[in-house]
Amino acid sequence: MADFATSAQTWRRSSHSAGGTNCLEVRRDDGILVRDSQGLEKGVLAFPATAWQGLLLGV
Repeated sequence: MADFATSAQTWRRSSHSAGGTNCLEVRRDDGILVRDSQGLEKGVLAFPATAWQGLLLGV
């Protein structure tokens, strides 16, 4: 099993974070993975793509 918290795949951070380190980062995988940029050891939250889409539609 891959270590999602440290995998070399691209994690994305909001452009509104202005280079700060206190951010959430997201990555596409089989769904959407979310992690805390300052707490990589805490792991990731995984969401099905449909749940992520519902979140974005509701914002």
